[in-house]
Amino acid sequence: MMFYRASIESVMTFNFTTWLFACSAEDRYKLDRVIKQAEKIIGTQLPSLDDLIKSRTIRKVHRTMADESHPLCSQFQLLPSRRRLRVAKSRTERMRKSFVPSAITVLNSIY
Repeated sequence: MMFYRASIESVMTFNFTTWLFACSAEDRYKLDRVIKQAEKIIGTQLPSLDDLIKSRTIRKVHRTMADESHPLCSQFQLLPSRRRLRVAKSRTERMRKSFVPSAITVLNSIY
């Protein structure tokens, strides 16, 4: 388990909060297969790709919102309910699949 976390998961998830939302379904399937193979080898249940995405994205958004000097801090605006975040309108698919709108969607789906 320690080897998996140190070598495989760390390489696989390095900065993936920025690029994972734009990757194709085939690429996500390949990453998921790596996790499934590691589960078989280790013999224990590992967090799924979706769980990793949610946990890392939530942690990144909370850190960004807490640091007011962060350039993306102004992009995460709370709605009047103070629970959900405002999703900015985007005209292009490239913008829609970038980190900020995707992270807001993930965070809003939890609350």
